[in-house]
Order: sequence, then structure tokens, then C-alpha cells
Amino acid sequence: MEIIKELDSFDAKRNTALTFIIPPNYEYLKDYEKIKKRHTAIKSSKRRGKLLCVTHRIDEELGDMKKISGNGLIICCGLDKSSKPILYRINSQIYLKGFEYYYGYKFATNQIKELLFTTTISRLSPENEAIVLKKLSDGLENRLTVVNSEIQLAIDNNLLSHVYYFSHDSIPYRLIELSIEKRFSITMMNMDNVSNRDFSKKFGCQFGYLYYPVDIQFISNYNKHKN
Repeated sequence: MEIIKELDSFDAKRNTALTFIIPPNYEYLKDYEKIKKRHTAIKSSKRRGKLLCVTHRIDEELGDMKKISGNGLIICCGLDKSSKPILYRINSQIYLKGFEYYYGYKFATNQIKELLFTTTISRLSPENEAIVLKKLSDGLENRLTVVNSEIQLAIDNNLLSHVYYFSHDSIPYRLIELSIEKRFSITMMNMDNVSNRDFSKKFGCQFGYLYYPVDIQFISNYNKHKN
């Protein structure tokens, strides 16, 4: 989906990137109007004006729709560097279950990807995250875990069963494409968890788990020699 790449690359001006996830047959206007009222109450006239400019563009797009049909709608709108409101609309192919709202310098692309690629991207309970941390840590010793640059080598050699993503940054869309092509799963780890943050600081933001123990460095050296 080219639009996902565009969302990833969009840098909004001053926290004006608004993301709305609207389920079908849901009277979203009540929630939407509350958000607009919060924008109106912002003390800074410059910031208030920028957000109202964005919501005005959304108003134009939604028109007089009171409910969304189909599987739901994702609206992303923000000011570009020239202060022009840029709007992206995704008519979801996946049934959206709840109303969600995010704002910041970037669109909430990880949440969007998690919704649109439900068979590829998932999250874990806190209990299972603790189990995964131990599994990955042990895997560094027994050659089942690969980190960052080693992941691509594992993908190229069809060794990868799973990727664990430790970051608030957007999951690279290319990684999602590869996960579909090569049939490995992606789990987004909760970065509000101190243990996950510490693990990421120590080792990196992407961890791959292999089907079986492999000396990944040996494969790297072999490929260099072969080429």
C-alpha cells in the first residue's frame, strides 16, 4: 500500500498530525466534536489556529456523514512544512472495531499497520512479554536470536520465524512486505515497559528469532567468500 509509505514519510508541523480511526456504523461526531473543543480551548493562538486548520480540512472531507459505512475509515491529516493541510483517507479492508484518536509530529502509523495487517503484526500480554525477553536473551547465547543487521541475512536465507520490534518509531514498511513474502510474524513490544526499554538500549530495536540454531556469522563470511 503506497499510502502507508506516504504516511511514514510525512513530517507534520508542530504536532499537527492527527489520526482518526473510525469504525463502521458508529456515531463518531460526539467524540470528534469533543476533540475539536479541546483544540478550541488551547491557549496558544498559533497552535490553536494550526489544529483548527487541520480539523477544518477533515470537516470538508467528512461532509455531513454521521456514520461510516463499509469496514470503517482511517483519516490522517496534518500541516506540511508550508502549513498546507494534507489529508490521507483509507477505506479499511479490515473491520475496524473502535474509535481511536492520536496526534503528534507523525501519524500513528504503527497503530494503522497493526489494524490493517492483523495476520502479520501482533502484541503480547505483559506476562508473555517477560517470557519473550528471556527467550531472546537465551537465544543470544544459543544462536537462536539475531539482532538488527543480522536480521536481513536471516531473511535472505529463510531462517527467520519471528521479529520482535522494540521501538516507538514506525515499523519499516519494507519489513512488513518481507514478513508477508517470507511468512514470518512481527510482534510490537510495549515500550512503556522499563524492561523492554532497557533491553532495547542494550542490544537494539529489532530482534529476529530463528527456526533453529545457526552461526549467522559463518553464513555471512561464506556469502562474502562465494561472491
